[in-house]
Amino acid sequence: MEFQEYKYRWVILLLYCLAEAMNAMVWITCSSITSVISKTYNVSTFAVALCSLVYMIAYIPLVFPSNYILDTYGLKAGTIIGIGITTLGAWFHVGAYDNFWSILVGSILGGIGQPFLLNAPAKLAAFWFRPNTRAIATTIGSVSNPIGIAIGFGLPGIIVTSSKSKEEIGNLMLVEACLSTAVCISCIIFFKSKPKTPPSNSADMKREEFLPSMKQLLKNKNFIMLFIFFAMGQGALNAFATLLDQISKPYGFSSSDNSLFGALVIIFGLIGSGIAGGIVAVTQRYRISCLVIAFGSLGGIVAFLAVLPLESTLWSAIFASVLGLLLMPILPVSFEFVCEVTFPIGEAMSGGFLNWGGQIVGIAEVGLSYLLSNQAIIVGIICSSGILLGGLCMVFVKQDLRRTNNDKVHNLNNELHYEGLVSMLSGELTH
Repeated sequence: MEFQEYKYRWVILLLYCLAEAMNAMVWITCSSITSVISKTYNVSTFAVALCSLVYMIAYIPLVFPSNYILDTYGLKAGTIIGIGITTLGAWFHVGAYDNFWSILVGSILGGIGQPFLLNAPAKLAAFWFRPNTRAIATTIGSVSNPIGIAIGFGLPGIIVTSSKSKEEIGNLMLVEACLSTAVCISCIIFFKSKPKTPPSNSADMKREEFLPSMKQLLKNKNFIMLFIFFAMGQGALNAFATLLDQISKPYGFSSSDNSLFGALVIIFGLIGSGIAGGIVAVTQRYRISCLVIAFGSLGGIVAFLAVLPLESTLWSAIFASVLGLLLMPILPVSFEFVCEVTFPIGEAMSGGFLNWGGQIVGIAEVGLSYLLSNQAIIVGIICSSGILLGGLCMVFVKQDLRRTNNDKVHNLNNELHYEGLVSMLSGELTH
């Protein structure tokens, strides 16, 4: 079979990125204005944090049906379900003009839609892109979540300017609902599951069934170690995003400051992800890259929390940028690496389990932080301990690039077959 790469792949990638960004925006939109929402609706800060926590909680049971739908019915079915439920949740958020509980219900719906989108980047890259561009496509797809988080951090700071205003919070939610609706309609019209012709041999191979895949994953030592590494890093990132307002408020930082810090984490995280994605695309040094991410982000999160008592917006902004630069690349690098070490298991299955671990750890770290008073030092100890454990696990992971090796063997066989045909035809012509 002759493999082919279509220009339409960029349309598919763009639509996916927009859908995932909308879901992430709906998730995190309350975090930077936790104090404002708490005062406006007379609810506890923990009730506001639940709007973020329900995303992590919903993911845990829904990872299994969402993976099944993505692997069985395709990317289009999963993407439309994900953005459709997210959009419904965004319109429930518009009830913020009246009460807080509609915001919570909307967040629950967004959490239900999340796994259908969050598990898809590596699968999309595998089905639409050639091996030499898969890592770049996965990087772009996976950073759409942080882009959505940046929007979710940034918009509240622009629209919600007073300390107590249901109208402004309602306006914020209305803007987000309209954006999500536009993306949902675009996905329904233009999104496709896969091209007519696959871009590589591995894309054309039949993936393992659901239950056999689960058994293989649990027996794969590389996957187990990578799972712990990712869960600790992603869990720390989720906990940090959820608790940012609470841990910085005692040092005099405003909601606008928190929006700035959150946006800087994401912006520089995108830069770091682009650099890391480019490096692994060229060198395929996944293991070394993961080790750098682990121990670099460990220093980054400790440094950020250490400068908060200085009550300096400048220094806090600088180290928020450093944290994002070092921690965010865990997303694209891990998603590509796990597809390599678990091939031929479906990309949605392996990537979905990584996200599953990240959500569980995020819930645990947020819950533990609340139990221990949410002080910056407590959050720092919890998150940095997890990242350290993940880095130590990565030491034991082997660079087993099964998917890449499969494509190389297939390409070599094709070249040998072609050379054999040329040699045979040349021999016949000379006679």
